[in-house]
Amino acid sequence: MREALDSVTILYVDEAPHQSTMGLEAEASCLDVVTAATAREGVEILAERPIDCIVSEYDLANVDGLAFLDAVRENDDEIPFILFAENGSEAIASAAISSGVTDYIPNEPGTDQSALLATRILSAVESTSGRIASDRRSQLEASRLARDEIIRSANVWINVLDESGNVVVWNETAEAISGYASEEVIGHNRIWEWLYPDRAYREDILEQVDDILRSETNVAEFDTTIRTKSGDDRIISWYSYALTDPATALNGSVAIGRDVTQQRETSRRLETLIENLPGIVYRSGPGSDWPFEFAAGECESLTGYTASELCTEVTWGVDIVHPDDHERIANAVSDAIDESEPFTLTYRILTRDGDERWVWERGQQTDTDALDGFIIDITEQKDREHALEQQNERLEKFASIVSHDLRNPLNVARGRLELARVERDDEHLDEVERAHDRMARLIDDILSLARGGERARDRDVVDLAELSESSWETVETGDARLITDIDRSVRAAQNRLKRLLENLFRNAVEHGGDDVTVTVGELPNRTGFYVEDDGPGISAKDREAVFESGYSTSTDGTGFGLAIVDEIAAAHDWTVTVTDGDRGGARFEITDVSFLE
Repeated sequence: MREALDSVTILYVDEAPHQSTMGLEAEASCLDVVTAATAREGVEILAERPIDCIVSEYDLANVDGLAFLDAVRENDDEIPFILFAENGSEAIASAAISSGVTDYIPNEPGTDQSALLATRILSAVESTSGRIASDRRSQLEASRLARDEIIRSANVWINVLDESGNVVVWNETAEAISGYASEEVIGHNRIWEWLYPDRAYREDILEQVDDILRSETNVAEFDTTIRTKSGDDRIISWYSYALTDPATALNGSVAIGRDVTQQRETSRRLETLIENLPGIVYRSGPGSDWPFEFAAGECESLTGYTASELCTEVTWGVDIVHPDDHERIANAVSDAIDESEPFTLTYRILTRDGDERWVWERGQQTDTDALDGFIIDITEQKDREHALEQQNERLEKFASIVSHDLRNPLNVARGRLELARVERDDEHLDEVERAHDRMARLIDDILSLARGGERARDRDVVDLAELSESSWETVETGDARLITDIDRSVRAAQNRLKRLLENLFRNAVEHGGDDVTVTVGELPNRTGFYVEDDGPGISAKDREAVFESGYSTSTDGTGFGLAIVDEIAAAHDWTVTVTDGDRGGARFEITDVSFLE
């Protein structure tokens, strides 16, 4: 009898086992018979233990053997199934074959068919085992080919080393990054001398590889700098692990690498940028209390807390933001988030020592609902603004005193002059009137200078051509002529810009005479506008001095007119300079002007 198989477990399903099935174990010692009286009991046994072959009677309680076969095939389409029919017929045999039984044996009453049944069982088991083994080998081969293709075309560097450190696998990405073809590196370990030409560095790297081979540990995020075949340096991030393959008896290591040169360089630049930023860069979680998840920069110098403490021990919105400012800036941030807009804030903070400082912050919400932003210290700027406000208050007080204490006597003098003209009118009184007018202009100029340092905050849309023409009408110009060669509008404090133009027009008439021609035009490249005359011009040595208070080359001038022009331009964040005009006169250029479309 055949004894090729070590052990075969048979499930026999029948209400009353036949003598042929009872003698199976005697026919073949490898056979172990498990019985079940019903199909349901047979299905339960199949679920509980491994079975190599099923032998079933056709006539079963409630169902027939073919129905039982269908139930078996729902879970296992490989196990041999032999239909052993006591009341067999050609119709049953045909139905059994059509249903996919492994074998069909008619059970002849009164005969012992143990030997036949044992032979058929062993044959079915061996045939199925062989087919499964063949299918498994095919699957393994297909899997190996697929694995090799995945390794070859993977977009990460993959190399495999044997236990001696020689290269046995070198994929296409490894070739692309290193510049060395697989034919150049497989079968030896000289590649390490090529990739790491510095001996000390190479020995350190190889020592770590040896540790992997000896300890069978995994190493992740391990960076090395290689020298490519073309001489470039690239940073590779490695994931390495020991390799043991019982099937091939291969012991070695696998290394998977990613070229992170650009990422590391970007990270280095970002770190350098953060280190040199004049303030704090942060990321905070959602919520009005700004719980910092990340902070870097001048954390300690600004707040007294380290970056780590800002993220773990204190909360920005609770412990740092001044309590009197918290509600205001929380509402501003909430509004900006609702509108999907960045936010800009100015508020006070309290340092670790309790000192009050002013900060300026700009941030925005990210796609993950976190807040990213930066914060800078503006305490010194705020102190300067406060000092300037105090200075402006003093100047305003001074201007009021000047206006009252000088204008009152001047008004009295003008009244006396009118009375004197009633009694007599001569040239001496005309000189007195001109002196009074000069004193009035002097008072106006002093007041304008006193108030000129304030920024031009309340601005309107101003048409430069229209304002130039209206300003020209308020200046004594005699027979002088104005040309407006500009069609632009700006946003400016209209009264102050009018004063600027009046002073430039008056300066042109005072120095160019009653027949001077003055032109207001646009500078090239839309950078600003100019006021130009065809008078005698201003010498190069005097051009810087003309904007100084009290400087004048005219006996009738106050010396403050151009200084006021400079102050008004600065109040608008403009710049005024003087140069030669196209027709030889003076040309005042006002730049850094933003025209409106």
